[in-house]
Amino acid sequence: MPPKRYPGQCRATYVFARVQYPMEFAKTRVQLRQDKGIPTPRNPFLVVTQVYQNEGIRALYKGCGALVFVSVASLSLFMSPDLHALLSQRPDMLVRNDTAC
Repeated sequence: MPPKRYPGQCRATYVFARVQYPMEFAKTRVQLRQDKGIPTPRNPFLVVTQVYQNEGIRALYKGCGALVFVSVASLSLFMSPDLHALLSQRPDMLVRNDTAC
């Protein structure tokens, strides 16, 4: 049974992912700029503004659904009371025991 805080944590994670995603998009756009002759601004706010003006709001959130899904799914895994109980009983599961790689 999930803790009582879980729905609120899922909502907070969803909102954070939706608000933060345009900056991640801008960072990726600057790193992967394809037109080497055309200067791309390094300021993420300018990149977001240019994309919004030229391509629209939908272009800023392309691929955001996957980030939201992964964020909420990982929250449900890591905030699981079963996982916390297991790790409190077996802390050796957090560290690899073998040193050979």
